[in-house]
Amino acid sequence: MYRKLQLLTAAIPALLSAQEPLLFRSTARLVQVNVVVSAGSGAPVTGLKSADFKVFEDGKEQQIRFFSASTTPQTATQAPVEAGGFTNRSLAGVEPAPPVVTVILFDALNVGLADQANARRNIARFLRQIQPQDRVALYVLGESVRILHDFSSDAASLLQKVDRFEAVESTEMRNARLAEELAAAGDNGSLLNLWGLRRENAVLNAQRAERTCKALEAIARRLTGVPGRKRLVWVTNGFPVSIAYKTARSEFEINKESEVRRAIQTLNDASVALYSVHVAGLLGLPGFEASSQFVDPRRAVEIPAEVAMRELARGTGGRYFYNRNDIDNAIRQAADDARSTYTLAYYPANANYDGSYRKIQVRVNSKGAELQYRQGYYAVADSPKARSAQVKEELANPLMSTAIPVDVFLERRGGMLDTTLRIEPGLLARSEPNGEVRFRFSVLLHLTAADGKPLNTSDKTVDFTVPQEKAARLMSQGLSYRLSMKADDAARAMRVIVRGEPDGPLGSLTAPLAKGQ
Repeated sequence: MYRKLQLLTAAIPALLSAQEPLLFRSTARLVQVNVVVSAGSGAPVTGLKSADFKVFEDGKEQQIRFFSASTTPQTATQAPVEAGGFTNRSLAGVEPAPPVVTVILFDALNVGLADQANARRNIARFLRQIQPQDRVALYVLGESVRILHDFSSDAASLLQKVDRFEAVESTEMRNARLAEELAAAGDNGSLLNLWGLRRENAVLNAQRAERTCKALEAIARRLTGVPGRKRLVWVTNGFPVSIAYKTARSEFEINKESEVRRAIQTLNDASVALYSVHVAGLLGLPGFEASSQFVDPRRAVEIPAEVAMRELARGTGGRYFYNRNDIDNAIRQAADDARSTYTLAYYPANANYDGSYRKIQVRVNSKGAELQYRQGYYAVADSPKARSAQVKEELANPLMSTAIPVDVFLERRGGMLDTTLRIEPGLLARSEPNGEVRFRFSVLLHLTAADGKPLNTSDKTVDFTVPQEKAARLMSQGLSYRLSMKADDAARAMRVIVRGEPDGPLGSLTAPLAKGQ
């Protein structure tokens, strides 16, 4: 799940022009740490060099192998895909690549109607202040996560999407209101109903927590291949991590800490810092008090929703904003933090991935500086079961994943559909003992009808080895791969997944098919 040594696409031309040999590793895992450095006054500290930093893992100093500063010019660009093609390069055609990108996630799943209106007003105030160099995207989380507006610096266009968004109260929020009303009534009949409703709410809250974490993971995978410093601003009321009930009739507990941990890991893999912004409003149901141990039907024990918000922010090097009326300024601070960010990366000296938590500590040679960065990570090894689950999730993912850049071109030929993929293979390469370079990846094509019904699936593995000279050309020019599959007229979309094997990153996108195409 953590990054292998990966030759970043932007670095390849520099390597080739210097006529240095391409280097690949097969086992080392790269740990990347984004560090926000500010003075006591909050002003950004700029001009620091790699030598000014030290990074430690579990108390042992690590060698910094990669370093960049937010003020470093971004020269990497992406050419737009040709007409008729589809791509998962979310900033294709943007030149130069923006140094800072911000995604605002409007959480309609975990926010009630009244607070949604407050959130919209504050998001709109922030958008009116964006600068020409800003790149902001708007996402919304409801029954699933979807994109309201992709990256743009056009405030008017972004504001139009916010204004047109229709607030919808989730089932979970409606049930919360009903539970409040029953608790306030206080009669025996209401209390009996409340027993059942609270249990149902616990199940719904668990589903809400799981859906939210999966949405955060999907967004992280979509942002993996996006250049620049990445900030995800989560405008929300959060979700309970753990709920325990003890009544005269029943006792049960639902815990979603593992889902939160996995979301943190996926966000860190994508180098995305999460900033959770609490929308003042619905804070919990009556009786949900952390101090309670034994409760009547109107009382329960809950680890509050703020815990998930705080831990997701801390775990990814972001911030947690709570009890603030100026939500728009909190969003602005999240975007501004990226302008004083330094990126450090190292290969852990401890290569034993046993699932344990490893603490990260960063020190800087700058008097009075305050540092903000993720505090550690779980050293979890990939497993075949986890990889299989990842593919299933990716098929259902409404967003694209961008770790591997992929362009897709489709052409019907009778009852067949010819698919040509253009892949940037830098993250698919592994060195062999004889000095050659091995490329091994899988290509999954999944055709669906207009209603989402599966029609046909093709799953192929590509595995070949070439000399370093040819590998250099592939890295520079890209890799083309073509295959055909049966496709009847009912096919309306193709989900494409390219995955490094056996445990590499993946890229995905959905290409629409017009009737008769």
